[in-house]
Amino acid sequence: MACWGRNEMGQLGDGKAAPGVTSQTPAGGAGYSTGVKSLALGATFGCLRDAADKVACWGDCSVGQCGLNQSGDGTIISPPGEVSLGGAAVELCAGHAFACARVAGDVFCWDDNRFGQMGVAPVPGGIDKPTTLSWGGTAKAGPFLAVGDANICVHDSADELYCAGAVGNHILGTFGSHRLTKPTTLPAPQ
Repeated sequence: MACWGRNEMGQLGDGKAAPGVTSQTPAGGAGYSTGVKSLALGATFGCLRDAADKVACWGDCSVGQCGLNQSGDGTIISPPGEVSLGGAAVELCAGHAFACARVAGDVFCWDDNRFGQMGVAPVPGGIDKPTTLSWGGTAKAGPFLAVGDANICVHDSADELYCAGAVGNHILGTFGSHRLTKPTTLPAPQ
């Protein structure tokens, strides 16, 4: 893995976070120069899934988006720290200030949850450690998890699509609210 660009929040994962620091040269991600299966990048943080299907996150963790049970203003993780999921991650994704991983049939997320995207009411300070989503049945194998800037959708084993989070501008269909803090089954497209 190699990253470059702004690094004031540790976004490059190279352990050199500092205000005004920008790298035009790719920086190695603290021991992850090879063996990275996937990346999930948020606004000012990132997560990776390595060759052993472990997840590690780095960058701005002020609202729990790194999943390392650390948060608060100014919390920066660099180099990457391993997220404790209790099993091998088979999928990883990130939104603006949250991330999710699928482990077997479970979906774990950690985030700011300001729009209720974890399917529960927003929690001040975020949810800074992986939390299992309880959204109907077991997640299906294959593409089942999708995130937007501030919403999450899960395709479950009963072939239902559940979503929660920001829904302004009809992002998740035709709901009238600006946020869904309870997982809601989406209507079939017309």
